[in-house]
Amino acid sequence: MLHPINPPSCVNELLALVDLQKKTLEFAEANSTYSDAVFKAFVPIKFVDWLLNLKINGRKDAKKVATDFLNDLGQYVQYPQVEKRQVLADFIHDQSFYAEIDNPLFEFSLLSTKSIAHNLASRLLVKFYSLLGEGYPPELVGRTSGTSSFAKRDVIAGYVETNDSIEYVCPCCDNAYTTDNPRTINGQGCTIEHYFPKSIYPSLSLHPLNLIPMCDFCNNKKEDKDPLNLLLQPAPLLIPYEEVFHPYSRPVRNIATLMVTSNSTLPEKLEFKAKNPPPTYGSSIEAYSIIYQIPDRWNKSRTKVDNRVALYIRRVQRRFGGVRIDDRVFDQILQEAIDELVDSFGSDHLSYPAASWLTWARVNKFQDLKSSFVIL
Repeated sequence: MLHPINPPSCVNELLALVDLQKKTLEFAEANSTYSDAVFKAFVPIKFVDWLLNLKINGRKDAKKVATDFLNDLGQYVQYPQVEKRQVLADFIHDQSFYAEIDNPLFEFSLLSTKSIAHNLASRLLVKFYSLLGEGYPPELVGRTSGTSSFAKRDVIAGYVETNDSIEYVCPCCDNAYTTDNPRTINGQGCTIEHYFPKSIYPSLSLHPLNLIPMCDFCNNKKEDKDPLNLLLQPAPLLIPYEEVFHPYSRPVRNIATLMVTSNSTLPEKLEFKAKNPPPTYGSSIEAYSIIYQIPDRWNKSRTKVDNRVALYIRRVQRRFGGVRIDDRVFDQILQEAIDELVDSFGSDHLSYPAASWLTWARVNKFQDLKSSFVIL
């Protein structure tokens, strides 16, 4: 993610569902056959009754998810206990992923390729997220009985509650939600994406620190790309775990600086450079560019970035009405415009690339800017 974000206000509800995943794996480890009655002894009765009701009376999509969930669980319990015990241990291990974000030795354990049991358990864990589309009974997530179900819309609303401007500016690409894709969810303009894809890391399918809000456009660009291992030709791009850009602890703008490169033969170009010498995070910067096509999308939308620059310069310039604008005054105008752009990071779209370009142009294209904005 480009901008730092806060976790949604529904962290406790999501962790309650993570605990429900764990209890389901504990049930499977302790039993070799499935029965509704025994399953109810391991998980809340309301959960089992809700699944059974969805299987019979749910909408078409929900009915299929509930049916597949119970069928997968019925198959999974039949696997050898030693394999199911390993799956449970791997699930518990992976829940510490965020506490280990700076640990170069950390590796995810619950991978679908590890064994047939892991593959089936992975399918089961991902279905917990699919059921979020239907909406869990409120009692299962610690909410008052009789209130509305807990669904994806609540996760989106949770991000809006804890991030003031997230419904207006995508924290991943800095565009307004209507810039690249006018569609919205619940009128709030953002979708939910798994930073570590649930298809690869199923143990994190509901972890609140693995869910991130972004615009549809970024979501579609990311798809199931693995931020740790991009499958490219002729060789994959491997990103060290302790350098991967994580939206809650290591957003791009905290690690990299957006620079402007220019020469006599090529047009100006925005590109990220790591802040701290010696250069590190090179693979992470490259991966961000590949996954989200940032800053290439800004370079291709230079008119929009230029318009944002012009808006802020003119806004500041109006405050200098009646003052003779010489080089010193115009330089002050540019600095104040830059400061205001920086203050609007994450709340006004394209302010981030606009501030970076204007910082460069203040030094390298000062007279061009002055001739464009000052009537002599």
